[in-house]
Amino acid sequence: RMIRSFCARSSAIVNKTIAENNRLKPRTSTRLVGFPSCHKRRVFPFRSSAGSEGFTEGLISSDNIAKAESVGDWLADLYDHIDYVDALNRAEAATEDYDAAADDFIYGEFDPSFFLGLLDHLNPGDDAVFADIGSGRGQLVILAALARKWRCCLGIEIVPILHELACGALELVLKEKRDEISPCEFSNADFLQKTQLLKEATICFIYATKMPVLPNGKLVLSQPLRSVLKEGAILVAVNREIDVNEGYELVEELYGPNPEIPGQSSVAYVYRVV
Repeated sequence: RMIRSFCARSSAIVNKTIAENNRLKPRTSTRLVGFPSCHKRRVFPFRSSAGSEGFTEGLISSDNIAKAESVGDWLADLYDHIDYVDALNRAEAATEDYDAAADDFIYGEFDPSFFLGLLDHLNPGDDAVFADIGSGRGQLVILAALARKWRCCLGIEIVPILHELACGALELVLKEKRDEISPCEFSNADFLQKTQLLKEATICFIYATKMPVLPNGKLVLSQPLRSVLKEGAILVAVNREIDVNEGYELVEELYGPNPEIPGQSSVAYVYRVV
């Protein structure tokens, strides 16, 4: 296990540094420390890129930006304190049955102030259920759970090591902010095969740039999702459209920062299940 050996050695160095310095400065790199580049997954930029032209007016407030930067710094430090070696050990059994090519899972990052602005704009009730499909290390799930009250926040991730890192992060969050966070659950699964996990979802969020698409460029997930999502549920797809003929209506398109291409926008397509 060349990758595992490399990760273990690198992660041991990271954890030793943490122990010696007690606190590491937040990273701005989008690469997961101690892991191959194939494991890069929606790492917060920690400083919002909001403020450029071309964004939906009024969507991102100054409060969203301030909260994104404050929580982003805290999350950066939190992920530095995960025991990466332990996460690798816990993921090893699942990895035995995981046959997807690592290079198929290089993902983008999503601006946290844009995300918080979206949640405020959608304004779900306290009994709503948030689901992040392709949740990676769990940053958006944790951010959502800290930002407002939910019945539950769910993250579904197919890559075992990323799932284990999300679980490790949640353990640390609960030690410090148990009374401030809504209930969270992470599931290591292919949501296309276990769509029942989403049957209670009120808002589904999808920003997984490597999900399969149709020849027309639209995501191939609309039909399996429609079979389980309840009527009235909201589906937010970032930078990829879905087929409205599968039982959805496009409510609006919202534009915000794109950390991967400074100066350009990301678009959140907001659909309602009908």
